[in-house]
Amino acid sequence: MYVMQISAHNPDACPAFNKESKKAMMAVMQQVDSLLPKHGVKLTGMWTDLGAHTIYTVYETPSLDAYWAFLNEPELLVWLSFNKVENRVLVGVEDVKAILARD
Repeated sequence: MYVMQISAHNPDACPAFNKESKKAMMAVMQQVDSLLPKHGVKLTGMWTDLGAHTIYTVYETPSLDAYWAFLNEPELLVWLSFNKVENRVLVGVEDVKAILARD
């Protein structure tokens, strides 16, 4: 299963200019690689729309429970201090084909 996390912050909270946000983001970036395997979650890709102050991250996760446990790590909760986060469950083409093939 894939989950897209969409994180957006206000320009005044942008880590490029806000020292507290930058400190928090750097801490998250340093911890994420060790926390992912702990929960069986894989980082598939991350893209940033700099002008919109929005980050798009796609994770592959064995379950929503595993993804939720990953998100609730104390090191990652700091992300919520300056970002509004949306999480969207995504399905691949093969999953859609299987759903459409059902009688």
